[in-house]
This record gives sequence, structure tokens and C-alpha cells, in this order.
Amino acid sequence: MAYTIYNESCLGLSHVADSSIDCLATDPPYGIGYHNMDWDKALPPADIWADCLRVLKPGAFGCVFSSVRLMHRMMVAVEDSGFVIKDVLFWAYLNGMPK
Repeated sequence: MAYTIYNESCLGLSHVADSSIDCLATDPPYGIGYHNMDWDKALPPADIWADCLRVLKPGAFGCVFSSVRLMHRMMVAVEDSGFVIKDVLFWAYLNGMPK
């Protein structure tokens, strides 16, 4: 079976055909300003999610990572673009970035 993995930014998916992607797996900026980095000072703009939805096949799924602190904002942006949130998974671990 042939497949293609796209490892690139979701900013501008005009080169990807409508309804051609089986799965979205993304770890976008969390909007928490991690280490005061500019790329993480805001959540992704809403048009990214609409473009992601456009390229996904009907019935495809997405796995979108987020920080716990701002996941509600990420979920609203994703849902407002037309996605249906069916479940939420949490990764609980005892060490890592301090809260």
C-alpha cells in the first residue's frame, strides 16, 4: 500500500487536494510562550483548522496536542472550524515541564 507522510507546517495547504488525507496528527504551538519563544505566544489561527478539515477525508480523525492550561481554547477553535470532538485523551506523567 502506498502512502505519503507530510511533515510540514499546516500554514497553507493549498497544494493538498480536498478530502485526500486519512489522519491529522499535530503538535501545534500551545500559546503558553514556552521559554518566552515567539512561535509559542499564540494559538494557531482558526483558518489553519478549516484548511485541515478541508483536506481530511470524510470520517478521518485528528490528534491535536495541547497544553492542559489552554486546551479549552484549542478545542473551541478546532470545533468552530467544523470538527466534531468525539473524545479527549490525557497523557499523565510524573516528571517533565514544571506546572
